[in-house]
Amino acid sequence: MPHAWLQPGSSDDGIVLVHGAGSDAQAPLLVKLAEAFVSAGLSVLRSDLPFRRERPQGPPPPTSGAADRDGIREALAEMRSVAGSRIYLGGHSYGGRQATMLLADRPELADGLLLLSYPLHPPRRFTELRTAHFPALRTPAMFAHGTRDPFGSPEEMRKALDLIPARTELRLWERAGHDLGGERHAAEIAAGFLSFMEPVEIPVTDVFDLHSVPSRDAEAVLEEYLQEAHRLGLKALRVIHGRGIGVRREMVRTVLQRTPFVASFADAPAEAGGWGATVVTLR
Repeated sequence: MPHAWLQPGSSDDGIVLVHGAGSDAQAPLLVKLAEAFVSAGLSVLRSDLPFRRERPQGPPPPTSGAADRDGIREALAEMRSVAGSRIYLGGHSYGGRQATMLLADRPELADGLLLLSYPLHPPRRFTELRTAHFPALRTPAMFAHGTRDPFGSPEEMRKALDLIPARTELRLWERAGHDLGGERHAAEIAAGFLSFMEPVEIPVTDVFDLHSVPSRDAEAVLEEYLQEAHRLGLKALRVIHGRGIGVRREMVRTVLQRTPFVASFADAPAEAGGWGATVVTLR
């Protein structure tokens, strides 16, 4: 019996889709999503997680998480051999949780995340949050969620997404539960994700003003700006973050410290913003 279904697309982009704890890769939502993505040009790989390959029914055992993440990693590698450009990863419920845990450790494996009904907590067990890895998640992620999902209310989801330093978006489907309405909303979800993943246009000059960037996106956008400035061969930059109480300044310094091609940085001269801006030298 097959455990993976590959549908080639017309572009160099691709997406891997994995299922939830009570389902498999033939779930109607995943099948319809695959059709929508293929119509948009993406190659799609729907893959059964290892726990489902072991037994055709029932939830995953408590110890299967690591093996299931390995299965997702292998599916991404297979997709990488088919699609040579951007690779995305989508997962419903348990599959989405394992996808986020994998990319928190291995962000280079995928360029974007589609989280379908992320299981923020078990129903009615509101303090058992599954967000410990969120602060390490640096992959852009769109969350598709029903307003009647017992695994997390819209308000709880918004609060959880604030923990993620990467660019995120929460899209809600009214009156949908944990199944997101089955296959009914698949085309909308696929279109929304592709819109979310359209490249963010950042004007790359030697001066970058963070005041124009929403606070929740500032860290991710700064990282993208630095990458593009380095690619273009810029050597001397000025990042304007403002003074305030110093929160954005500290965020900027943290990003610069962990960026390997940053040679040095310091407060800007008084005439160029003082400690409301940071001058940066790239290698």
